[in-house]
Amino acid sequence: MFTTAAHYASHIYLMARTDPDAPKHRGISIFVFSMDTPGITVRPLWTIQNDPPAPAGTTYGDNRTNEVFFEDVRVPASCLLGEENMGWYVGAMGLNLDRVGASRYLISVRRDEDIVNFVKGNELGGLDLAEDSSVRDRIAELWIEAQVCRLMTMRSMSLVEQGGNFTYEGSAEKVFAPEHGVKTTETISQILGPYAQLLNGSEDAIEEGVFAHNLMGAFQSGINHGSTQVMRDQIARRGLGMPRG
Repeated sequence: MFTTAAHYASHIYLMARTDPDAPKHRGISIFVFSMDTPGITVRPLWTIQNDPPAPAGTTYGDNRTNEVFFEDVRVPASCLLGEENMGWYVGAMGLNLDRVGASRYLISVRRDEDIVNFVKGNELGGLDLAEDSSVRDRIAELWIEAQVCRLMTMRSMSLVEQGGNFTYEGSAEKVFAPEHGVKTTETISQILGPYAQLLNGSEDAIEEGVFAHNLMGAFQSGINHGSTQVMRDQIARRGLGMPRG
């Protein structure tokens, strides 16, 4: 489910159990093989965040994702990525790295810059938002949290670059940054009121509906690449050394 780009990708990753008697995280291998392999079917899943079309950079992903079906698919052993039965660890390493980086940071904090720029140069219903102390306080709080996102990203990238023990840091960033993005969109909606609900194409939409599309797209970031609930569990076990429940 939710296999982004499967409709134009040339290859795909697949985790498959290759040792049914091994513990659940062992006995899994990861393969990479061509999408034109017989038995693969790709079906579209359409999202609401780009209908009507969203301004560039406001949402995570395209308006189409996919579900992929494998029926009697056979691939040669040469498609194995890494060691046999160690695919879970190969995949986990890749996902952990995928949760950090400049692009992820921008997804989380670009909204902060958008609302700062809007408030600086616009009035709303005759109200000068930049002179409203409550608005200024809330935006300042968001901006401070955005800097925390930036520092967490820099820490993760530094650990990877220096070959450090990168375990729970990606999960911590994956919790803080997306939840900050959700908080930002909700706060902006409270500041702008009904205008925050007007999508691109609406007569009174603010800056092509940028804030409304952000609101629709923000919540999925807490699920993509591992839900924040799962990430909290990884922080507890890998970062704090707590036992399993």
